[in-house]
Amino acid sequence: MLERFSIMTVDGNQTDAAALDYIRRTYPETLSNGLYGELMEAINKRPGGNAPEKGVNRPEPCTLEVYLQSKIALIPSKDKRPLIAYSKEPERLITDSRSLQDWKQKGVTEYGFIPSRNNLLVLDLDKGDSHANKTDGIENFMQTIRGHKLTKKLQAFFSNFPASFPCYTQTPSGGLHLYFKASYITPEIARRFDNAALNAKNIELKYNAKVTAAGSLCNGKEYILHGALEATPEMTFDLLDLLTKAPPKAPKAQYRKFERADGRKWNDTPEGIIDKAIELYSGYGNHDFVYKTAVLFHKAGMSKDTAERYIMQTPQHLQRSDQSDTQTAINSIYE
Repeated sequence: MLERFSIMTVDGNQTDAAALDYIRRTYPETLSNGLYGELMEAINKRPGGNAPEKGVNRPEPCTLEVYLQSKIALIPSKDKRPLIAYSKEPERLITDSRSLQDWKQKGVTEYGFIPSRNNLLVLDLDKGDSHANKTDGIENFMQTIRGHKLTKKLQAFFSNFPASFPCYTQTPSGGLHLYFKASYITPEIARRFDNAALNAKNIELKYNAKVTAAGSLCNGKEYILHGALEATPEMTFDLLDLLTKAPPKAPKAQYRKFERADGRKWNDTPEGIIDKAIELYSGYGNHDFVYKTAVLFHKAGMSKDTAERYIMQTPQHLQRSDQSDTQTAINSIYE
C-alpha cells in the first residue's frame, strides 16, 4: 500500500495535495496505528513531497498555518512569555494568515496556544537538560504506563514511541508535546492536572497553560510537528486516571506510647519527643520544626541541654544554612 501511495503522489502534480489531505483525514480511522505511523513517515520523507505544481512558484508551507487552519488561535510570545494580554484582549489573538505575517514582520518567531480553548490537552514530556532535576520525562512516562492495562488503541500509540503517536511536537531540547482531544474536561478534573509527583519527573499535563506551537523557534531551533492535528487522538479515561491519580501517602510515623518500666510514657523520653515531633511537625519549615520541638521538650520538663542535644541531631537542624537560629529558637522557649 505504501508503494501505491508513493507512485500516486511522488510526481508532485495537483492530485498530490488532495491525496495527502485524504490520507491524513481518512487513514487514522482505517489503519492500525503502527501502519499509519509508517505511512506518515513515508509521506514526510518521500521525494518531491512538497514540490509545487509545474510552472507555479508556490511558497513553502508554514507549520504555524496548520494551527490557524484548525481554528487554533496563536499567541505571539518571546522567551515563553506572551506579548499580548490574550485573556483580557482575545481580539488580539492571531486567527488568520495576515495577522501572523504582521507579527513575523516584527521579528516574532515564537507562538503558543491554550489547549483548553481548543478542546485539547497536551502531555509535556521534558528531557530535563534544562531542568534542575535533569530527569528524562520521556523515559519516566514510558515507565509510568508500562505494566498498566491501557486500551488496545493506546497500546498501539506507544508501541513504537514516539513515531507511532498520531500527533506530537518535538521540542528543540528533545522533549515531546503529545496532543490529545479532551472535550469532556471539567474544572474538577482540570484541578487534578497539577500532579506534583509527576511534575518532578518532568511529566506535565497542560490544559489552561500556554503551549509553544510547532513552527516556533527557540534559540534558532524549531519546534517540529509530527503527524497531523486532524489525527489527534482522544484522551482516554484510563490514561487520564493514571496521570492524575494522587500518589499514595507515606504512612505517618507513630511515636511509641507504651509504658516504660518506671511508669513513664515513651513519649515523655527525649527519643519519644523527637518521634512525636517528627509525626506532628515534619511538614513544617525547619525553623518552625525546631521551635515546636523545643516546646515539647520544655512541656515534658526536659532541660535545655537535653533539648539542644537531641534537636541538633535532627535533619531539620543539620540541613539549615543558619544553624545558629536553632540555638536562638531553643533559648526563646527556655528563657
